[in-house]
Amino acid sequence: MATERACRFEQDGNLLIITLLPELAEVPWADVEEIGSSLETRVLDRDKPQVIVDLTPLAHMGSGMVALVVRIWKAAQQQGGKFAVVNDHELVGEVLQLAGLADRWTIVSTRDEARKRLDVRARAAPARAAIVGGAPAAAAAGGGGLLAACGVGAVLLSAAALILMFLAPDLLPALALKATLFAGAVIGIVLGTLTLAWYLGVPRFTGVGVLLCSVALLIAGLVLEPNRLPADDGPNDSADLVVPDAEPSTAPQAPGSTADPLAEPAPEPPSTPAEALNGASDDAALIGAGQPDAGRPTEVLSAGSVRD
Repeated sequence: MATERACRFEQDGNLLIITLLPELAEVPWADVEEIGSSLETRVLDRDKPQVIVDLTPLAHMGSGMVALVVRIWKAAQQQGGKFAVVNDHELVGEVLQLAGLADRWTIVSTRDEARKRLDVRARAAPARAAIVGGAPAAAAAGGGGLLAACGVGAVLLSAAALILMFLAPDLLPALALKATLFAGAVIGIVLGTLTLAWYLGVPRFTGVGVLLCSVALLIAGLVLEPNRLPADDGPNDSADLVVPDAEPSTAPQAPGSTADPLAEPAPEPPSTPAEALNGASDDAALIGAGQPDAGRPTEVLSAGSVRD
């Protein structure tokens, strides 16, 4: 007999509901162990899970089923979660009582009461039957809104960084924009993949969009590169300044003089007539001393011979 529908596994966020079916009583012990390992792994994958085991489809319960439920309970305890059992059949209740589990487990008659005992507000969505061999759990039809919203936020952050890289590249450092772009794209890919794998309906379609947009943004960040203009050095760059050569002086020079007029300043004019006379006498004496006339004696003018 096929054992693919020996139990059902449902999830809604952190709430896990495992329903044992009557067909499980006819499954070989090795297959029961395989089913138990699969369900135990799914419980251990969550932090502080809230687990409900539904036994209402059963009319009786064998030792293999009891061992399976005990493994699920211990896995929930190991992760610090909560555990409850739903049962409304008297024979099944007697089996649990004889096994000493009725006093250790929270056993109620309906799922709604079990949710209240576990302080669960959201209702679990219907899911497909679990498959023997550790196949992944079926995607839930509800929930996933927060995960999808976080993915959309990551995509928007990455897109904003890409837009700033081209429209306002000087607003933030290029390294910061690149890091924001890649971080948002990677987070969007992760959240989009999780939403696509875990949920159905609108969250799943949102996850597909988040995944595609994130991949596109990641490729754009790797391929595209904004062109940055070189910074302007300003008009007062010392390297561009050219000092013009000094123009030669056009001031007239005395005949026979070879001195540079810029090197020696011109003599100041005499301020009084007496200084003018003394200066003229000195010049005459120098001229006479420097150029003597061999044919006639030199005449020296006295101070009295000068008339005003």
